[in-house]
Amino acid sequence: IDKDIFCELNGIDKSEVAYIKAEMDFPEKNRPIYYAPRGKMSFKEKHNSWKAIKPYLEKLLKKYEGKKGIIHAGNYEIAEWIKADFGDNKRLIFADQTNRQLSIDTHINSKTDTILVSPSMTQGLDLCDDLSRFQIIMKMPYPSLANKVNKLRFEQKPQWYAWQTILELLQSYGRSIRNENDHADTIIFDSCFADLINQYSYMFPDYFKNVIKQI
Repeated sequence: IDKDIFCELNGIDKSEVAYIKAEMDFPEKNRPIYYAPRGKMSFKEKHNSWKAIKPYLEKLLKKYEGKKGIIHAGNYEIAEWIKADFGDNKRLIFADQTNRQLSIDTHINSKTDTILVSPSMTQGLDLCDDLSRFQIIMKMPYPSLANKVNKLRFEQKPQWYAWQTILELLQSYGRSIRNENDHADTIIFDSCFADLINQYSYMFPDYFKNVIKQI
């Protein structure tokens, strides 16, 4: 999504690199993104934002009754908030580092409309067709600045921080739309998304930007 940053991170001379942008051949109508800003999930504002998000999350769980899906929690703290307020909902399968594969297998093999809840399933997960007809992105997947490497990279090159976040966001988007006949709705609650796409619009591929609907 950014030739310069990719080459710099990998020690590649960008003058020796051909950069090719491939278009998405999955129909736009099959992969809408609904941006429903309900507050920033940043460190200072996340508690108030969660209060605003909760009733809308409840509505979505009802709206998609009968369909499987995934909730990208963003971090374990938000996953715990969901468990505390919605843990009685038997559709929800909460995945963590200790039960990741078991959670995935349970979801795949379930005959009911289960929903995976995880902060760490943005990559390496194939929820094709009826395994996921909707996905909810609770928080922009910013890299943790508690990690010393991430903090140093952020200080040296702030664009890397956005690049890594957008990369994870695009990966999240791709978990539920796996082929040209597949279809799924994507819902984004975190108002930080607007800051990200306004400031770094050039990093977002057109196939992503063209299907955003603000509600």
